[in-house]
Parts: sequence; structure tokens; C-alpha cells
Amino acid sequence: MANEVPGALGASTSAILVSTLGNILIGVYRDTPDAASLRALGAEHLRLTNRHPKGVGVLSFCATGVRLPDAEARAVMGELARVNKALTLATAIVIPGTGFWPSAARSVIDGATRAFGSARSPQSTFDSMDPAAAWLIETMGVRTTSASTLARTARDLARSAGLDDLGQRIGVPSPA
Repeated sequence: MANEVPGALGASTSAILVSTLGNILIGVYRDTPDAASLRALGAEHLRLTNRHPKGVGVLSFCATGVRLPDAEARAVMGELARVNKALTLATAIVIPGTGFWPSAARSVIDGATRAFGSARSPQSTFDSMDPAAAWLIETMGVRTTSASTLARTARDLARSAGLDDLGQRIGVPSPA
């Protein structure tokens, strides 16, 4: 059960583990999210915003192999983006790795954000956790925690989800 994962909140599902650090929502996507998982994540985002009405940050980490969600889940993503636009100070998305596919995925996300103006607040993608955490802390002007603490917290959540720093499932060989 997802709620048994150390550090994960009740909003966690089999696809997404959720935690917070101050006013930062941390989401670890260990599998392709469905609509229900995204709604749970959205509810946690709203709860965090209620606790921090000046705004929140979001740090997302995607496991290797997470695919594009189905049409229903994409619709929920669009609705959450619309609802959370005014509540989010900055978003950092980590798609780990340096090969063609991780780089292409980061480019698609960045391009879509620029083309469709889907983010009111700054959003950027990264290939690893440390630069993502540093950018998010700096962009949000956070003074209550450090980038290294945020990165460590997110890595710990990813490890509790069975993922290494490259988003690979621990103990599962990488495809050749």
C-alpha cells in the first residue's frame, strides 16, 4: 500500500508518491499516472496551498518508462494546470538521464510550455535532482530550507518508491 512508504502522504497512489517540504509539493511518478492518481495529487496541491496561501512550488521526478497518460488522465492534467496556475510559484520537473529519449521528453515539455503558455509561473525541466532543487529554491526565494535538503528529501522519496537517481527501478536491469 502506498501509504506505508516512509515519507509519503495519504495522497500517494501506486503511480505517484507525494510528500511535502515546507511549501514545496514533491511528486515521484513511479508509473504512468491515471486520472485518479492525478486527482489525488491535485487534492494534495490544494491542501498545501491552503496551508501556504502565498503559493507553493512543485518538484516532480519521473521514473524511466513513465509513458504519456491516457486521454482521461491528460484531461485531468489540463484541469489541474488551469486550477493550480495561480497557486504555483514555480515548477521543476526532473526527467533523469542523458540519452535521446530523456532529452526529447524534456524538450517536448519545455516546448509545449512555451508554445501554449500553460505555466503562469516559471517552469523548467532538468536531467537530475540537484540542479532542479537549486533552481526551484532560488526561483521561489525559499529561505527556510536548502536546495540540498530538498534534493535529499526528493531522492529519499524516490528510493522509497524503489527508484535510483536515474529513475531506474532498483534491482531491475536497465534495457541494453
